[in-house]
Amino acid sequence: MTLAIDPNLPFSTAGELLQLCRIRLQHRVSRGKVSDRMQTPAGATPAANSEGNSEMTRSELCKAVVLDYVDAMNAGDWKRLLAQFAPDARIQGVTGSGGLDFALPIWKQLHDGLNMHLDVQEIIADGNHVAVRYCEQGCWTAPFLGFTEPTGWTYELVAIEWFEISNGKIASRWGARDGAAQARQLGFPAPAAAPARMTVE
Repeated sequence: MTLAIDPNLPFSTAGELLQLCRIRLQHRVSRGKVSDRMQTPAGATPAANSEGNSEMTRSELCKAVVLDYVDAMNAGDWKRLLAQFAPDARIQGVTGSGGLDFALPIWKQLHDGLNMHLDVQEIIADGNHVAVRYCEQGCWTAPFLGFTEPTGWTYELVAIEWFEISNGKIASRWGARDGAAQARQLGFPAPAAAPARMTVE
């Protein structure tokens, strides 16, 4: 079940993270403001946090949203990935910035051309903001951003992403990675350029 809310959870095992990402949660609104404690919807099985409570903090929920984004990105599940974003989300990355119509073609080529995989090394949250440090790995096996002669070489680098969560959706995402190191490891003949935008349904 896809998570569709605010994420943030200090997890000790990947299993705990995935379990939280599969639970659909919703905000409890009190006097017009979102409570710092969130509850599961009626009929859902509550997920216990590290203190054994059935409620999750705002930070835990924000982390869970981001972890669901990572899981969907690694799987190439674009419908589930887009469901984690607000329709007007802004994406900033190595090749530029824009909305989902800008980012989706790049994400697809990262997955299909570079076989990119994100391994979460560390995740922290403060309110509705989440920062993640990854070990990013991949192998160039298909055309990527105009480069049509894959070398079959692999790459590994550190990547960092910063998220802003609003109403249980990713409103903004900034990404930073060493594109020059990636180009050297994969044998790109020139710097990568962003592909044409595409319609997001």
